[in-house]
Amino acid sequence: MIDIGGYALDVNEMTLSRDGNSVKLEPKVLEVLSYFCENENRYISMSELHENVWKDRCVSDAAVRRSIGKLRQLFNDDHKDPSFIQSLPKRGYKLICQVSHGVNENETSVAIPISNNVTTRPATNIENDIVTKLLNGQNKTIFLLVICVLFLFFIMPIVYGVYENVVMTQIKQQMISAISMISPLIEQYS
Repeated sequence: MIDIGGYALDVNEMTLSRDGNSVKLEPKVLEVLSYFCENENRYISMSELHENVWKDRCVSDAAVRRSIGKLRQLFNDDHKDPSFIQSLPKRGYKLICQVSHGVNENETSVAIPISNNVTTRPATNIENDIVTKLLNGQNKTIFLLVICVLFLFFIMPIVYGVYENVVMTQIKQQMISAISMISPLIEQYS
């Protein structure tokens, strides 16, 4: 059992409890919280979370921020005036509350209600979809290449077709106008 600012975290049961209220945590949310507890009182960068929590999985920064947002909801923590998770641009996130490892649940003393409006659901594989992988920082070149190919093969023909129709229509109108001006001259000399 780990006491996190008055909350009891049971890693084995994957629950966060306070005053008899217990919430089951999503696996990645639990892993992020556990990593924060292991590295308390220091900033943890986004890339460090990618490397140590998501390991070999390719996920976007939004997936990491979603897990941190879930934790803030569970702790009823305000990111503008934090009591649990502090964020600092370009540095990362830091667990700023008191953390005690191996504490009995009855020893907690601060009454902070768990937010019950958090819906927990199993993590989805949406982080693994191809667009997320292409948008990840490691694959920007591939993403740009795909965009260029799509532009060349799908957008350019449409643009060229519209351009060709407009230009050809104008040329046809000019030719008809020129022929109508020349035809009286041709009839005079015939």
